[in-house]
Amino acid sequence: MKLIHVTLLALAPLSEARGAIVYGIKAGIPLFILLPLSISLNAISASLTLFLLKFLAREIKNYKNKTARFLVKLLNKIEKISAKKRRLVEKFGAIGLVFVSSLFGAYSASIIAFLLNLEFKKSCMLIILGILIASFLSLFLSLNIFNQYFNQLKL
Repeated sequence: MKLIHVTLLALAPLSEARGAIVYGIKAGIPLFILLPLSISLNAISASLTLFLLKFLAREIKNYKNKTARFLVKLLNKIEKISAKKRRLVEKFGAIGLVFVSSLFGAYSASIIAFLLNLEFKKSCMLIILGILIASFLSLFLSLNIFNQYFNQLKL
C-alpha cells in the first residue's frame, strides 16, 4: 500500500518525486526501491506531458469544433500563467529549464518547454536533470531532518 502512495505522489503535479521521496522515507521504504521508482515515474510523467502538449497543439489546428476552440483557450491560459517562468528560461537557456524543473517542478518545466517550442529530446533530458537535482536535495534534506528528529528523541 505504501508503494501505491509513493506511485501516486510521484505522478501528482504538486508533489512529484520530491513529495514521494519524503513520504517514502517517513514510511520506511528502502532507498533502493524508493529513488528509482519516484524519479522514473516523475520523469515519465513529465515527458508524457510534454509529448501530449506538442501532439495536442499540432492536432487541434486541424479541427474547428467547440472542443478545439476550448483547447486553444486552455493553451492560451496556460501560456499566461507560465509567462514569468518562461522569462527565466529565455534568460538562462538550458540552465533555466533545469532550474525551473528542479525548483518549480517537472510539469511546469514541460509546459515552459512546450511554450518555447524547444526540442523534445533536449527538453526531456534537461527536465530529468532537474528532477534528479530536486530528488537528491529532497533526499538529503529529509534524511537530515529525520535523523535530527530521532536523535533528539533519544536524548
